[in-house]
Amino acid sequence: LFTHPYILTAFSYHKQTSPIHRGVYLSRNVLGRFLKPPPNAIEFKDADFDPTLTMREKVTELTKDQACMACHAIINPVGFSLEYYDAVGRFRTSDNNKPIDSESDYETPSSEKIRIKGPHDLAKIAVESDDAHRAFIKHLFHHLIQQPTNSYGFGKMNELHDVFKNSGFHIRNLIVTIAKSTVPR
Repeated sequence: LFTHPYILTAFSYHKQTSPIHRGVYLSRNVLGRFLKPPPNAIEFKDADFDPTLTMREKVTELTKDQACMACHAIINPVGFSLEYYDAVGRFRTSDNNKPIDSESDYETPSSEKIRIKGPHDLAKIAVESDDAHRAFIKHLFHHLIQQPTNSYGFGKMNELHDVFKNSGFHIRNLIVTIAKSTVPR
């Protein structure tokens, strides 16, 4: 999923990557992280940067302010971990004639720092994260039922998460549980 060309292309600029767009999408929708809207939306203007900088260097410069880093401490490491993939998802080893640097420290919701180097590390975080499991359940539920889980009670998410976890993360069992628990009686 992390390296699917559609995801990589959809969250890139026309001719270059966008670690911010990739990081926001994956943080919210796959890793299940809550991100507040930015207090000051700042437009990325490539022409404002030194043309010898890599995209990572540009994003680091753009988001270095402490107010930005409240969310970009989560967003940037996720986005940087995919910098080996260009704007259309092709693997590469350099950006602007400099070697790719995809390594960062990612802070979990429990404030644990995890070193991530690429999509494999992101997948490991997702597999081990209750927040990512809940994000998956939320999206699957909405896809199947066309409603948020809370429309079936505020305990529905916890119920579905317990079923998913106790079944060894068996997706078919989760789908059956969703179907059974939402059929009108």
